Amino acid sequence: MRHTRATQMLEAGVAPAVAALELGHSVKMFFEVYAKWVNVSKRKEDLAKVNQSVAKSVATTNLKERKLLK
Repeated sequence: MRHTRATQMLEAGVAPAVAALELGHSVKMFFEVYAKWVNVSKRKEDLAKVNQSVAKSVATTNLKERKLLK
C-alpha cells in the first residue's frame, strides 16, 4: 500500500519532499526508491518555467545594455 500511495502522490504532482514526509521517509531514501515515478510531465513544466525565466532575464539584460550604450 505504501508504494501505491507514493506513486499516486507523485503522479498527482505532489512535491517529493511532501510525499516523503507524508510516508515517514527521508527525502534521500524516498528518491532512492521512487525516483523513477517522479512525474515526467511536471519536470517538463518546471524546465519550461526555468527556460522562460532565463529568456526573460536575458532580454531584460540586453535591453539595459542597449540603453547604456546610447
